[in-house]
Amino acid sequence: MANVTQELIIRKIFLYKYSLSFVKEVSIWGRQCVKREGLLIKLVDEEGKESWGEVAPIPFDKAIIESCVSEYLSLKKRLINPIYNEIVKNITSPYSRFGLYSAVKQNTWGMRSDIQSDFGIVINALLLGEEEEILIRLKELYERGFRVFKLKAGNNKIEEVIRLLSNIGEVYGENLRLILDLNKGLDLKSALYMLPQVANMEFIAYVEDPVNRVEDLKPLLEECGIKVGVDEFLVSDWVYVQSYCEKYGDRLVMIIKPSILFGNECWEKIIVNRHLEKVFSSSWETGVGTRAVLMMSHEINGGYIHTGIDTYSYFAEDICTPKLNTKRPKIPVREVMSPFKVDESKIELCGEVIF
Repeated sequence: MANVTQELIIRKIFLYKYSLSFVKEVSIWGRQCVKREGLLIKLVDEEGKESWGEVAPIPFDKAIIESCVSEYLSLKKRLINPIYNEIVKNITSPYSRFGLYSAVKQNTWGMRSDIQSDFGIVINALLLGEEEEILIRLKELYERGFRVFKLKAGNNKIEEVIRLLSNIGEVYGENLRLILDLNKGLDLKSALYMLPQVANMEFIAYVEDPVNRVEDLKPLLEECGIKVGVDEFLVSDWVYVQSYCEKYGDRLVMIIKPSILFGNECWEKIIVNRHLEKVFSSSWETGVGTRAVLMMSHEINGGYIHTGIDTYSYFAEDICTPKLNTKRPKIPVREVMSPFKVDESKIELCGEVIF
């Protein structure tokens, strides 16, 4: 990964649990959730400089969180030379690796030449709800400057979705790009009925997670001339997805969630493959992890390909200040890399490693 100080010497790692409420109940991987639980990690380097990272597993399972805590605490017994490059070799969980990496990234931001850059990282806007509500929100966001949108339609009837898309196309034509997220809501028969009707709508960038079985991606790609975004199957069925990449790679979009995938086989193979289109996405991280996702997207995609950080808007408040302003179509690099302060009264110390 670009711009990581591989030889950064880490003297201390502090682990903190957090629990952060959503503005309303949300469905995440089939579970109804009212809050996000995870870990923040604070690194202290040999000069005493502090930086923050985030461990944000999905599902929000206490056992997974405790496992990540144990993994960090065991580093003391296994390491002689506490530099980033050695520490990360001794961590196996993608969640823990992302936490370490995001903290090291924040440590190095002050050394970057683009820290004051006004260049804007493009983000998409989220559309969900009933048709009238969606069209009103779309108009407001479009007038605010947004041109990339994600429509969540996994629970809607096919005819309703087609009608809504037709209305959007009539009003906006090719002046916007829309991701249709079906949340694995269709069986193969339904997908083969719906997607050919969507394929000729040129404003649709791709259809994300259209089918509920990974095996159905292959016949879908063979029959329908539309790009397909792959999100959840990267976690559960990477072997299948990888087998489709050689033949259908030009019509696949990999939805990369760093806090879930970082450092595993899927991540390593997708990141180095220049022929695969990649879209970076948040995964219900606080402002700490969301900043890291934005910077990864900026470094790998150049900031021009949209980044999905819509999950961040569901928090009633953030653990760190200033809160990221996601009400604009672009977030300046300098805003992402500007110093932020973690409110330690909102987090609970649960372990520390001193090398």
